[in-house]
Amino acid sequence: MATMSIGPAAENSVVFSSIFVDDGRAFGRAAEALFCIKKVKALAVRGDGAIPLADKAKCKQIADHAGRI
Repeated sequence: MATMSIGPAAENSVVFSSIFVDDGRAFGRAAEALFCIKKVKALAVRGDGAIPLADKAKCKQIADHAGRI
């Protein structure tokens, strides 16, 4: 199982707040604002199957771009 959650800073619309992932990583840049607007405090996923991709090349391009930001 993997989880992502926001903290009190995101709930109070603090600009530099982040989303925290259970492996110790964090990311921000307005993603936490989306969680707050949608009133989502956490996400949890479970599974062991592969996720099929419709366009693997496009997914790789997006991931590469996100890594450069």
